Amino acid sequence: MRPGRRTYVTLAVLAVSAFVLISISGISRFKNAKHGADEVIGAIGWFGGCLTALVFLILLVRTIWIARRARRQEQASLAAS
Repeated sequence: MRPGRRTYVTLAVLAVSAFVLISISGISRFKNAKHGADEVIGAIGWFGGCLTALVFLILLVRTIWIARRARRQEQASLAAS
C-alpha cells in the first residue's frame, strides 16, 4: 500500500496551518500581550502551531515508513519471480 494523493494533501495542509498559526503568534500585538483576548489568541497561535507541526512530523515519518515498506515488498516480489 503506497501513500496516496490524500496523504500528501493532508501533509501540505498541516504544514501551511502550522506556518500560519506560528506566524499569528509572532505578531507583536499577540506576542507581547500580558492579559486579555490578545494573550489568548497568541497562546492559541503558538501552541496550536506547535501541535500542528508535531502532527505533521508524525504523519511525515509514517508516510515515509509506509512508502519504503511498499517499495521493499515490490522489489522482493520482482526478485522472487
